[in-house]
Amino acid sequence: MATSKHYMHITFEMRVSIENYVVEGRTLAFMSRELGVDATSISRELRRNRRCDGYSGSSTSRNKCVRRKTCKLRAICDPDCKKRCATCGQQCHEGKCPDFEEEWCKRTHRAPFVCNGCAKRPACPLERWTYSAKAAQAKADSRLVESREGLDMTGREMAFLASEVKAGLDKGQSVHHIFASRDDLPCSERSFYRHVENEAIEVRKMDLRKKVKYKKRSKKRGSRHEKEFYAGREFSDYMELPEEERANAVQMDCVEGAEGDERALLTLHFVTLRFQLYVLLERKDSAHVVAALDWLEGLVGERMFRKLFGLVLADRGSEFDDIAGIEGNGRCSVYYTDPQRPDQKGGCEKNHVELRKIVPKGTSIDGLGLDAWLVAGICSHANSSMRLSIGDASPMALAKAALPASLLDGLGLELVPPDEVETRPELVDRLKQERDDKQR
Repeated sequence: MATSKHYMHITFEMRVSIENYVVEGRTLAFMSRELGVDATSISRELRRNRRCDGYSGSSTSRNKCVRRKTCKLRAICDPDCKKRCATCGQQCHEGKCPDFEEEWCKRTHRAPFVCNGCAKRPACPLERWTYSAKAAQAKADSRLVESREGLDMTGREMAFLASEVKAGLDKGQSVHHIFASRDDLPCSERSFYRHVENEAIEVRKMDLRKKVKYKKRSKKRGSRHEKEFYAGREFSDYMELPEEERANAVQMDCVEGAEGDERALLTLHFVTLRFQLYVLLERKDSAHVVAALDWLEGLVGERMFRKLFGLVLADRGSEFDDIAGIEGNGRCSVYYTDPQRPDQKGGCEKNHVELRKIVPKGTSIDGLGLDAWLVAGICSHANSSMRLSIGDASPMALAKAALPASLLDGLGLELVPPDEVETRPELVDRLKQERDDKQR
């Protein structure tokens, strides 16, 4: 049995149950126990959200008098009419019968307040009330929206607010001083500025010595592409793939540097290995992303590339727009996360933390003077730190055991001894020094 919960909104599933219980003839007490909602809430739900279906047939052709079965009056409308007036009901409705008394339905005036499940409904001449879960949900949603519309002040309160603020402004007082010195104003200082911004109150912006403008919420940008662009490659399509296939997916992303940088780092994350490799892009665009994948395919061969990178999950950044170029001649299948949902490739995003320890956010990638050798060193150190999630092993150790040597050697990656692992910005300068020493 469910436990009663105070102030709980009635859900659509509950409304479906209420509709079924009414048809079954259940009491409000029974519904209260089963749904865990107070009986008064269920009573209010039935009365507020029931639907009036009018009368059965024409309102003048059905007699609604409580005495219609026993009444023997005749010829009220026409002296020559031989029919009982109760079989017509016309004059009863027009008030010509002094004995007319409209029948009162106990079912609609008391619980359950609706005609659902009533055996007399097909022939009942009285006003009909129906409870429908779908219609009730629509009414409840509509009330919820309406309750949040408009201003939470009466016209008198709005006029009082405007006059009092104007009086203070005429004295040279600031808006903050007016609100801080009084506690009888019907809204807060911030709400007052919002009403002024929306022109809902008779105070002009130019009357304010210093108008504070609150930033409006930014609206989500629409997609750059039509919905059909990602048809068959959306995240929902990705989730329909077998679980073992998704476990071997590679999550792809781009890490940017400072604003205005042309270069970026393409990251490819192997989910099961927690291993993330980096490829330096001279420009963050689709052409350079495709070129980077072509280069990786050249390192391992077409067949091995299809085995390692056969399923790719990327976000909807413009650099991943060239679907045909990414997929090549069937070398892989690419899917895209939903907009504003980086959590759908959370493994990739989480491993960016290791990269950001060495290249902090806001650091100019162009200014670092990175090359393939430096990127390989950064990648080696970032992936050589031990992780609790993989049993205190390092992603690089797992990669050396699972990935072909042609890939790791081609990228210049190596396993760094645990005592030599360094994940801080100073690593870049040290790697540069090592590079320069080797070149001498």
